[in-house]
Amino acid sequence: MHELVGRSREVQFVRSALKRTLEGARECVVVEGPSGVGKSCLLDAAVEQAAKLGMATAVGCATELDRAVPLTTLLCALRDENAPGLIPADLKRLDAQRLGTVDLLRERIVQYAERRGLLIAIDDAHMADEFTALAIRLLVPATASARVMWLITRRSTPAHGVVQDTIDRLIEHNARRLQLGPFDGETIARFCTLVLGAEPHPDILALASRTEGDPSLLAVLLAGLRDTDRVHLSDGVACLRLGNLPPAFLDSVDRRLHVLSPEARHLLDTASVFARPFTVHEIAILQKRPVTDLFRGVREAVQAGALLEYGSGLVFQQDLVREAIHERLAAPLRVALHREVVRVLVAGRAEPGEIVRHVVQAGWSGDELVTQLREGIDRGVKAPSGLLVDIVRLLLSTGNLREVRDFLDCFLDDVEARRLACLLLELAEAATLAGEDIDLYDLTSRALDRQDISEPVRAQMHIVCAHGLLQTGDTDAADRLASAAMESGLRAGEPNYRVMGTVARSVAASAEGRLTDALKHAQEAVYVSETDASETEWHQPQLWLARSLITCDRFEEAEAVLDAIDLRGPAWSKALRQYSRAVLRMAAGRLDEATVELKVIPVAEQFQVCHARPLALLGHIALVRRDIRAAQHHLRLAERLVAGDRYQAPEVSWRLALLHDAEQRPQEALAAAADLYEKLPLTPLVLVEAPEAAVELTRIALRAGARPQAEIVVSAIRRLRQRNPYVPSIAGAAAHAEGLLHDDPTALRAAVDAYRDSPRALAKTMAMEDAAKAEAGREHRPEATAPRQKALDRYAVAGKIYEPGRQDAPARTPAASTRARDGLGSLTEAELRVVALVAEGLTNREVAGRLYLSPHTVDSHLRSSFAKLGVSSRVQLTREFVLSKDNYPEKT
Repeated sequence: MHELVGRSREVQFVRSALKRTLEGARECVVVEGPSGVGKSCLLDAAVEQAAKLGMATAVGCATELDRAVPLTTLLCALRDENAPGLIPADLKRLDAQRLGTVDLLRERIVQYAERRGLLIAIDDAHMADEFTALAIRLLVPATASARVMWLITRRSTPAHGVVQDTIDRLIEHNARRLQLGPFDGETIARFCTLVLGAEPHPDILALASRTEGDPSLLAVLLAGLRDTDRVHLSDGVACLRLGNLPPAFLDSVDRRLHVLSPEARHLLDTASVFARPFTVHEIAILQKRPVTDLFRGVREAVQAGALLEYGSGLVFQQDLVREAIHERLAAPLRVALHREVVRVLVAGRAEPGEIVRHVVQAGWSGDELVTQLREGIDRGVKAPSGLLVDIVRLLLSTGNLREVRDFLDCFLDDVEARRLACLLLELAEAATLAGEDIDLYDLTSRALDRQDISEPVRAQMHIVCAHGLLQTGDTDAADRLASAAMESGLRAGEPNYRVMGTVARSVAASAEGRLTDALKHAQEAVYVSETDASETEWHQPQLWLARSLITCDRFEEAEAVLDAIDLRGPAWSKALRQYSRAVLRMAAGRLDEATVELKVIPVAEQFQVCHARPLALLGHIALVRRDIRAAQHHLRLAERLVAGDRYQAPEVSWRLALLHDAEQRPQEALAAAADLYEKLPLTPLVLVEAPEAAVELTRIALRAGARPQAEIVVSAIRRLRQRNPYVPSIAGAAAHAEGLLHDDPTALRAAVDAYRDSPRALAKTMAMEDAAKAEAGREHRPEATAPRQKALDRYAVAGKIYEPGRQDAPARTPAASTRARDGLGSLTEAELRVVALVAEGLTNREVAGRLYLSPHTVDSHLRSSFAKLGVSSRVQLTREFVLSKDNYPEKT
């Protein structure tokens, strides 16, 4: 049992007591501890040990309902099937409330124990009925001469009553007391290793420590992380992925608090907004009630162990429980509570930093958010520069980029110049990754007018200006300015400027379609950040490197880079890391995995960065699966996030066009992508990041009767291919779009050939189907049916059952569907390669080395293969492979 990690001393204590019982010693052990500490697990271990020693066991667990009928708890225990014949048949004729019943029980227990020894264990005895308490008080000393051991567990609370007082009396009369406490840090680490099967990353340890060593909460938390794919292995270390607390953990907290009255639960809901100790008076103000009305709820919450006394106030026993309660609050209630807290804190002249944290969580946005922040800070006192830095980073962590910009605009002269430059750089990187134009160039130009700007800081701000130019599409000027700023930084001995300047140059090259240059600059930025630069925690050049690798069709290298990104970076970078993972998996046809990556990115309508694009990608996945309703939900929300703003969102635009096309509205589809058609000749970025968009945009234009727009797309992807002749997906997309434009089967066959070395499974499959369809339609050759059926089978293997905008997309035949979903046929080619090597007896690490994959990728392929094949061990996997591989020669 995982919960017995770190309990070897207690287990040995119980084992020794059992042995002494068999030798004739009197033994009564009371196990105490808070809820979830492992009392029941220790009792189970005692029962198991007793059975090994040949003892009979009578085990019962008290519940609230036991109090309704006298002697229920004890009689349920003594009727245990592991102690047959212990309760006499004529007991039913006795009045359970007469002491004669207790005498009869004593006689039967003594006689029974003489034959083989007996363990009587009562779990959660603090909830037993009062007559059970009286019977135990009488029976424990009355059975002292027999080979009987009593094991009683109870929750340690300050509450008193007949049952608790009875147990206290037993302890006073020589019952042995065993107190269980929380796990220490070392035991928490061991527990994590045991549950996750690998050494935990510091991020996991930090999260686990917030359970305050509660074994039950820790077990549910870790199992929830593991079962929702929030944990992945990287070089033998269990690493944490971005996301909220697992649903299983939230459910566990709800069950733990279910016994509380509505009044006590309402108190905890209100208090969950305070990530610090709080006073009863603060809760009374928030609930607009007299303090005396809260006495009962406070007493109950303390007695249940949910809250602890902390000086003159209260605090949650586990902060993670507080967070779970806070997360389960309905969003309108959560926002209203934080707004009310802001009002109370401002009236009480609290510290500005605390006010700010509640303002950020209170659901305000835009000018209203900045106004609230100013009201929380100003109050006639100049805000310290450190606080302003904290506010900016807090806003960045929630994705409020425009609000960060407006806030800095208000306090531009109050932040020390070097700190201001660092903050602007962080904002620049986040905005560029999000594709959002937030007037950085104008803001930074004004900052450069300050008198206290040194030459190194000026160089740093010039890099910010370069990012601002990138956002407006002036890539040539951005590249020149970034190059000059890098040279200034190098002269000043500041490698950090080289990192950010090189990133800006990488983005400029990518936007112009110079993928080799973009990759070279991204690699240089990562190299400098890992060898020379300092203070790079808030900068993530690895994200740019991963994106460049993806655009160059080097998926496995990109996955390895994403796996290695430090999760302790800013929240916005974690979200963008998840998005990059999802883009990679979507392109590779791993739709379920892409959805998992996207689902853990928190989305709030007032926060634009990192949210519109994940929503658009979820909508695209839904379109691929022909779930129009889900696609409409995700894409309409993404559209609202970018509406009326200068948000550069080609990823949203072309997917909205796909939605309209799937809805059979060709003119609306054309209108949705109108801006893209206009900008493609100069800015082919959407084709760089998703070459298959060229095919879809061409198809949409042709269906809407807009051949000039289709020609623009074909011309743009052709130029991109000329600049990047070694990227298979771009070559395939260029030939595919050309084939659609000219209805040319030769070009479509060339697209299939070009895609042969591409990892983009969905684009490859789309080309195969279009090629087969063109052959069949033009020459009506029966042999064209086979390649088309093969293309449809590939759709099924990849999870692709519908291509957006294709009203003529044929349904798969039952035979094709069966072949694609059954046995080895359900595995992707990458999964099959992994399975084949595992079947040879190679370890995950050896497979990774043989296939040049990361260990995490191998682990992911194996887990997916286990699920598809319905096996649970490597032995079963090997057997399935050996028996079935001959049926799939084209795969194996």
